[in-house]
Amino acid sequence: MTSLRTRRAGVVAVVAVGFFLLISLSDQGSPVSAQTSEEEQIEANGLEIKDLLAQIEEAEHSRSVYAGQLVETQERMGVLRAELNAAQAEIDRIASNIEFQEEVIAETERTIDILAAELAATQLDKRDTRSTVQDRAVDMYISGVYGLGGAVFAVDGSADFQVGYEYAENLLVDTEALLKSLELLEILETSQAELLAAEKARQVEVLAALDSDRREVEEDQAALDLVHVDLDAELEKQQELIAAINHDIAAWDNEMVALAADTVALEREIAARQSSGGTNPGVLSWPVNGRLSSPFGNRVHPITGAVKLHTGIDLAAPTGTNVRAAGSGTVILAQWFGGYGNAVIIDHGGGLTTFYAHMNGINVTRGQTVSTGDVVGWVGSTGFSTGPHLHFETRENGNPVNPAKYLNG
Repeated sequence: MTSLRTRRAGVVAVVAVGFFLLISLSDQGSPVSAQTSEEEQIEANGLEIKDLLAQIEEAEHSRSVYAGQLVETQERMGVLRAELNAAQAEIDRIASNIEFQEEVIAETERTIDILAAELAATQLDKRDTRSTVQDRAVDMYISGVYGLGGAVFAVDGSADFQVGYEYAENLLVDTEALLKSLELLEILETSQAELLAAEKARQVEVLAALDSDRREVEEDQAALDLVHVDLDAELEKQQELIAAINHDIAAWDNEMVALAADTVALEREIAARQSSGGTNPGVLSWPVNGRLSSPFGNRVHPITGAVKLHTGIDLAAPTGTNVRAAGSGTVILAQWFGGYGNAVIIDHGGGLTTFYAHMNGINVTRGQTVSTGDVVGWVGSTGFSTGPHLHFETRENGNPVNPAKYLNG
């Protein structure tokens, strides 16, 4: 029989982590309400994970990092619940065996009581019979009856002879019967004593087995409690993951709404402040030395499948990295701008403007003339941002176009 502790060690080695199920023995309680609550939460999480995975599949982004995390946590939970079920089956088996052993012990105790009573009765009968035999021997000695001859020659006359003969005969027969009865009682006593000893030995064996099973079920229960700890920890991780995904969905939705409004406002600001003259420079310099973390174009949410136009490019760089003007021009906006955080807009002429957002700080003012390479601010993570980077846009007459059209190199 594979022990629970061996199975648990194997599972933990595979998953590197841990429904409910505890038993109710005569000296143990079972926190049913806690188990029910735990199982209900597991089922609720399972349904929500199923819905999230369905959304991911519907959005045709099955390779999403979220999908992988959801599947992994489901697999870990499945392993832990399988372990719990196996553990409970083992404990139930031992509990059933304990119940059977307790019944055997109770029956053995009843048998022992009966055998002890029967042995005591036999011993009492044996004692009484032995006493009667001894009394009869005394009578025979006093009467001189050692055989029929002794009784016959001890009397005078035919009548006395007949009486003496009958007396001697009856006395001898009764004595022989008593001796035979005493012999049978001794045999019965020996047999009953052996049966009693056998039952007591059996009782000792069953009690030892019962004690062993009780120790095993206590050890298995302790191991099962540890699995519950792992299960609760995994359940907490699962809930945190679900909460994080739902938070991400909500944040995405809020960002879409807010940035859509900010984009409209940005177009109005550019239209109101942009000059009508000048010449489009045609080529721009990279505003920051960073890694391209998100290109221009439509972005699809990995859970909901919602599409949002990314109106610029994101360049990841450490906080405080210099942000430089991509070309010469006039600063027409330098302020906090909604979800874009600290932002700067430069009008380069010919309808072209560049937009720098999420900066940690601003180094220019509205109306200031700047040259290519001048520091206009520093990389940050202000507004709707998940990390330090520069959001950079190029707009033609207020409409966003792919910066790749202008950036050199």
